[in-house]
Amino acid sequence: MLKPSKCHLFQEEVEYVGHVVLPGQLTVNQKNIKSLAQVLLPRNQTELNSFLGMCNVYRRFIKY
Repeated sequence: MLKPSKCHLFQEEVEYVGHVVLPGQLTVNQKNIKSLAQVLLPRNQTELNSFLGMCNVYRRFIKY
């Protein structure tokens, strides 16, 4: 059964798993960009792996 409070039809912009989906576009949510700018340098192997994994997710949005 559908709940009207959870149904949002005919929207131009949808937030989904940290991304913003627009017609013909996929962008990163601005709050994620702000948190990426404030990331501390990795201090051990686990933090480095975590950082590299995060970079891997957002690599398609970085312009060279």
